[in-house]
Amino acid sequence: CLLQALKKRGCKRLILQFGNGTFVPETGINSGIQIESYRFKDSLAKDMAKADVVISHAGAGSCLEALEAKKKLLVVVNDSLMHNHQVELAEKLHQEGYLHFTTCGELPMVLETVDFLNIKSYPKSESSVFAKYIDRVMGFDE
Repeated sequence: CLLQALKKRGCKRLILQFGNGTFVPETGINSGIQIESYRFKDSLAKDMAKADVVISHAGAGSCLEALEAKKKLLVVVNDSLMHNHQVELAEKLHQEGYLHFTTCGELPMVLETVDFLNIKSYPKSESSVFAKYIDRVMGFDE
């Protein structure tokens, strides 16, 4: 279902980082899409530079890296976590027009309908500005 949604969007190549999970994705060609995967790399910068769209979890570091690389970003939040700061961050960045977000269950449907045309370019940031922004979003501001 997910690969079909990606194919409808014109995806020809999918690069996956799957981390420490027990699921290991198949590589090769599936549904007409070339699939590559790895657990970890020292840097995702080269993969992000080649990407048209980045689909990521909602970790602040991953979001910031994709946004600063000026990539179209679709964040997949884990909505089963209580007191989920990742959801709060994704919602706030979406409200400000920088990304779209969804849940795992809704991902195939959202991929078919998501429109990146109105996404704003994330401003070049200084780490102190981003830290203050996160503090404000999380309610830690003074």
